[in-house]
Amino acid sequence: MEETKETVKKSVDNSNEKLSYEQLENVAHQLHQQNRNLLAKLRETEAYAFQKRVDYLFKVLKYKESFDLSFVEDCVNEITETLKFEEDIKETKDEQGQ
Repeated sequence: MEETKETVKKSVDNSNEKLSYEQLENVAHQLHQQNRNLLAKLRETEAYAFQKRVDYLFKVLKYKESFDLSFVEDCVNEITETLKFEEDIKETKDEQGQ
């Protein structure tokens, strides 16, 4: 990411003229690649956060005597909805594969 910023700055600083088509194309490609990398990191982080959330929901069930009944019920409902969502995704993939 820093390399892209430095490359863009060098391209602009080296000449006070307008960027050529090739330079613009290069900058656009670098920014596109940077965007793809950031999206991949975002998806990775979201997946990690999702897994942690589910882990903590199950921890609440494990120690349910320490929590209010309504909170435990909310956690059970969230786990149930999450599992249903995962099953729906698998069914959709199976239908598309056939």
